[in-house]
Amino acid sequence: MQPTRLNPRNLLDLVITSSSSLAQQLVSNVEVCNSHGMSDHCLIVFNLLARRSKPAPIQYTYRNIKGIDLTDFDSRLRSSALFTDPADSPDKYLTQFETTVTTILDQVAPLKIGRRVVEFTGAGTHYTRVHGP
Repeated sequence: MQPTRLNPRNLLDLVITSSSSLAQQLVSNVEVCNSHGMSDHCLIVFNLLARRSKPAPIQYTYRNIKGIDLTDFDSRLRSSALFTDPADSPDKYLTQFETTVTTILDQVAPLKIGRRVVEFTGAGTHYTRVHGP
């Protein structure tokens, strides 16, 4: 055991494991190193053997918008009720618009299901896509 504080009056830094042989495999090569004035504590450096769990894939839906035949989409839209029988109020037209466009998109670019694995990096909300479409 070695002191880990330059002024060791009331604080103690510890790396605690059980005395089992498994614990001795999990934590090894414990060293107390000088912090070179960055802190009144020394650095405790050690190897930690830990398994990294594989992140669960997330499932999402998407449309292949790039694959839409725009001439066909335009033709279907112009022959729809949005143009032939538009709703008579803004709220009804908005509902009609959403329903009509979704129906046409379902025909020309149906929803697909995708999966991807994301790996979180750090404590924030940022993530890095590991693989997926």
